[in-house]
Amino acid sequence: MKKLIKSVTPVIIILFLMTADAIGQSGAIEGTVKDKSNSEALIGTTVQIDGTTNGTTTDINGHFKLLNLKPGKYNLKVSYVSYTARLIENVIVENGRTSNIDIELTGNTVSLGDITVSAIRRTNTEISMITDIKASQFVSTGISGQQISKTLDKDASEVVKRVPGITIMDNRFLIVRGLSQRYNNVWLNNAATPSAEADVKAFSFDIIPSSMIENIMILKSPAAELPADFSGGFVKITTRNLPEKNGLFFSYSTGINGNTTFKEFYKPVSGSTDWLGFDNGSRALPNDMPAHLNEYELATNPSVRDKITTLGRELNNNWSPVRSTAYPDQKFLAGINRKFSIGKHTLGNITAITYSLSNSSEELQNTDYSIYDYSTDKPSYLNQFVDQHFSNSARVAVMNNSSLFLGKGTKIELRNLFNQAGSSRYIIRDGREWYNNGRYVRSEELRYLSRAIYTGQLAGEHSFREGKTKIDWIVGYASSNKREPDTKRYRYLRDETDPDKYMLLFSDQADLSSQSRMWINLKENTLSAMVNFTKQMSFGGFQPEIKAGVYVENKGRTFHARNFGYAKGSAISEFGQTYLPIDQIFTNANINLTNGIKLTEVTALSDSYDAGNNQIAAYLSARIPLGQKINVYAGLRAEKNRQTLASYKQASNTKVNVDRDTINLFPSANIAYNISEKSLLRAAYGMTINRPEFREIAPFYYVDFEQNAGIYGAPHIKQAYIHSLDLRYELYPNSGETFNVGVFYKKFLNPIEQIILGNNPTQYSFENVESAYSMGIEAELRKSLEFIPGMKNITAVLNSSLIKSRVTFPDGSLSRNRPLEGQSPYIVNAGLYYQGENNGMMISLLYNVIGKRIVAVGRPSPNAWEDIPDIYEMPRNVFDLTVSKTIGKRFEIKGGIRDLLNEKAEYMQAINAKVDMTSYSKGEEQGIREFNRKQYTRIYYPGRYFSLGLTVKL
Repeated sequence: MKKLIKSVTPVIIILFLMTADAIGQSGAIEGTVKDKSNSEALIGTTVQIDGTTNGTTTDINGHFKLLNLKPGKYNLKVSYVSYTARLIENVIVENGRTSNIDIELTGNTVSLGDITVSAIRRTNTEISMITDIKASQFVSTGISGQQISKTLDKDASEVVKRVPGITIMDNRFLIVRGLSQRYNNVWLNNAATPSAEADVKAFSFDIIPSSMIENIMILKSPAAELPADFSGGFVKITTRNLPEKNGLFFSYSTGINGNTTFKEFYKPVSGSTDWLGFDNGSRALPNDMPAHLNEYELATNPSVRDKITTLGRELNNNWSPVRSTAYPDQKFLAGINRKFSIGKHTLGNITAITYSLSNSSEELQNTDYSIYDYSTDKPSYLNQFVDQHFSNSARVAVMNNSSLFLGKGTKIELRNLFNQAGSSRYIIRDGREWYNNGRYVRSEELRYLSRAIYTGQLAGEHSFREGKTKIDWIVGYASSNKREPDTKRYRYLRDETDPDKYMLLFSDQADLSSQSRMWINLKENTLSAMVNFTKQMSFGGFQPEIKAGVYVENKGRTFHARNFGYAKGSAISEFGQTYLPIDQIFTNANINLTNGIKLTEVTALSDSYDAGNNQIAAYLSARIPLGQKINVYAGLRAEKNRQTLASYKQASNTKVNVDRDTINLFPSANIAYNISEKSLLRAAYGMTINRPEFREIAPFYYVDFEQNAGIYGAPHIKQAYIHSLDLRYELYPNSGETFNVGVFYKKFLNPIEQIILGNNPTQYSFENVESAYSMGIEAELRKSLEFIPGMKNITAVLNSSLIKSRVTFPDGSLSRNRPLEGQSPYIVNAGLYYQGENNGMMISLLYNVIGKRIVAVGRPSPNAWEDIPDIYEMPRNVFDLTVSKTIGKRFEIKGGIRDLLNEKAEYMQAINAKVDMTSYSKGEEQGIREFNRKQYTRIYYPGRYFSLGLTVKL
């Protein structure tokens, strides 16, 4: 892949430099178009020779050029959305000369009686996105709603893969510059976002439907006005707000998964509201369930102990999946756009609702290994399974955004987004437990999970003194909950004497590895507020700008899990082992305290925790122009942060109280050197922090059935600090085109990583390492191919990153230097976009690949060849094809294929060792032997996805 990148890059650069316009022997007209009120360049303005079809549009700098004009006088017609059109008469063109003209347009403010309607800048177009990136004080990148509409992406997790240097893990979690989700921060509509994930620090991007996104900006360099808790990227997602015009819109699409649709499908018994994304209570614990079932287990009164039987029978005892056929996926979207007049003011509103229902399935090879067996040159298996995964998901999302324009630089916004998602999952696992004498097992899991997230923001912008003084503020509230009601798991063992028979074991005490039930409830609430003050100053020709602000955040989380198992009802129970099928075991007749089985609770104090994070931050920054070409934006941010967690040690009554109250200063500087109107050079430095996630410091132990792994918390881990340096060159040759290339370096102190515990790669926890670094080069190219014959309406987009990272350890440590966990060594995104001028046709072909990255850090040994190796996620080449066609002004048909190649997904451990065979071959082989082997922990095919949809606009 590196050779491919090296060979392709020179070609791309050569093509990019072929942008000079050929000027013939005739004359030309050249100039700029700006907003008369603020001298801001107007991008995409139409400049046309009046009475002809000869014309052009302005570029990123408001510049235009009309070529090959015969000598004479011309009238120019200049028009732009929401501006009063102008006719520039009698522009003289001479042979071999270029006539220069600068044009100013006036905002089209329309008076309707006492109502004033002003022009509002659009922020969802590709041109506006490029403008924002160029004008930003930071190293940044992004994607517009217009570009999103050219893909098959259904939610934000798929959208952000199109952004330079960005990838997605587990279909939900953001990776910026190859750094895992823990190093990134996300704000939605300029407010903090909640997390519905119990185990990782991340915002679930898959909760935001792509149709509701206005744009996504990713800031890669620190700044005083941004929270300090990021080092990879700070992601700002903006949902649609101001409608361009009144109207209704509807869309329907259906999808076919090559692995799943029209094939045999299994899922747990559904509740009546599963199709709406939440449980109807049929999986809930009984209302009379005590705080802990031991209250009844330890009772001496028989009538009290009999309540154990009653409760066991009251539970939902459907343990078998329902067999069906998987039907095509469904997705609906409906919305309304409205503008209203309220006295002299304007109110805009966008309301939309999205509903989706989908199925997926795949077969996975799931294998765990111990230390490699060098004597036989074969892997040492711990587990060797084949899993069948079936998942059914439903989602409802509602967005209601309003904007009130009060005139004279004042705007008030209210944004609301609610998302309810539910997923039922069934996994059946067949294979062998080699660590347990190679016995054959058949395990199953039936799980339902729901997530509800609400985010709301009330914000205001106020401009004074012709925009030289600005105040903006926002108050945000976010809440989320994650519920797993009644996750059931059980394991049958094959009879040693009869390979056709499998048995389920019960003992005197509950064995959760044999059969278990679990209820999980997570709630998180975040209240935040921010106010910023910006002041433009003038001292003659010196015009600096100062900015100051305050930010307050209060986040609280409660997490509760209850674990239950089953044991023999008494010493005379007939259920020591049973060959009955699962649906004949958990019946009312068999649940009793004599000859049957009983419900037993094994919930520990450490299975719950309460956590909070309170922060008060303030910053001061200044933009200092040094001459006409250099701008320095520097500042200092102070954060007082208190993180708390209350729980208990594993299998103990000893309390765990984490209370970290810190004050930190974070300096930053961003420098821009404007080489010309079309190019600039950026340099940036900043210090940031990475705090542990609640789950990482909680002593809670969780078994992930899908990964066949247990995860322990680590209350002792501490926060990490990161120093970042950036240098980037940016070029904006024409409207809608850009090229940039940059390098970056990051130094990590005490980075937090997920590690393998002991010799068992099915047990994980978290740990600080001493230090690490990450450095790389990234580039982006967006270029129209109209200079190639026959390619007039085609645009090429390419972005790629080459990254090197290293974790270092102190001398004498068993650990060996290696890449940073979650860091990809390269990322490539490419796309070809065709947009027909008159036929309403749009075609896009997109490509994505990421380099192999560590998903779990291995365990070192005194002898390097006895290490448990790191687990890597291997590269996959992904191609997506999208085709859409507009029919008239109201209809659009859109279809495509996602993951055309359907390459297999692989997770791998590499054995690279030089081994003294004397001690391994019992004297039969002498000397040093080199081993280079690969062993795969997970292999599966995600499946191609075909979709077709229709959109109607009224």
